[in-house]
Amino acid sequence: MRRRDRQVEDEGWIENFLAGGEFGAVATSLADQPYIHPRTYVYDREARAIYLHGAKTGKTHEILAENDRVAFAVSRLGRLRPAAKASELGAEYESVVIFGSMSVVADPGEARHGLALIKPGCGVLTHCNAGGLATSELGTALAPLYLAHE
Repeated sequence: MRRRDRQVEDEGWIENFLAGGEFGAVATSLADQPYIHPRTYVYDREARAIYLHGAKTGKTHEILAENDRVAFAVSRLGRLRPAAKASELGAEYESVVIFGSMSVVADPGEARHGLALIKPGCGVLTHCNAGGLATSELGTALAPLYLAHE
């Protein structure tokens, strides 16, 4: 981190920040090729785990089969600090970056637990709306909403 004077080490602040976010970006890598993808998520305070919403198959799954190491970033933009020159423009923001491993939740009970953590009024970031046309059963982007409705 370049600005260590602004680094936050207070775990309570970090957990509150994660609990208040709705989407972040997960970064993976395979054969020296990085891959980053936006994902809706929820933070489980008790388990200290992050549940990401995503497709049942695809690039992320292919990469995780070979390399489960990931980085996950959540950010929130503050105020812009205007300047006369574009090179002097600034922005205030907060972010949390986490390094660890990622696995696909295969247990339906755990998947429903992750869905139950979605706060009322939160949106779901979807990146595929082909549904059952492209996949089997419920589809990918809207499956959590169908399951939550049940």
